[in-house]
Amino acid sequence: MRYHVTELYVNYNTFSVTDLYIQRILLLVHNFVYHKDKLSEIHNCNTRSPSNIHLRVPRVDTGYGQRSVCYVGVSLWNNLPDDLKAITLFSTFKAHVKLYMQTKSYADC
Repeated sequence: MRYHVTELYVNYNTFSVTDLYIQRILLLVHNFVYHKDKLSEIHNCNTRSPSNIHLRVPRVDTGYGQRSVCYVGVSLWNNLPDDLKAITLFSTFKAHVKLYMQTKSYADC
């Protein structure tokens, strides 16, 4: 019996390596936004807008910069729905991000 790899991801309720990377980046950004005190010092620059949910995308001039965790993380975070970004409890956010990613092809962002 042959399966396409995407069918296996669905059947085993798991993500591709790319989706796992996206999930981990989103969890890192969530920790930075809501639990900054638990992280080591990252930088002193204010990247949050007044709404506290939308982050300012850093200016990059190269393809290398566009692949950086900072740029990718902010871009992925800003593409999340506001109700998902508003979840402050880490475990709840993690569960909701997983559900969101399973229902939406997030790797295309």
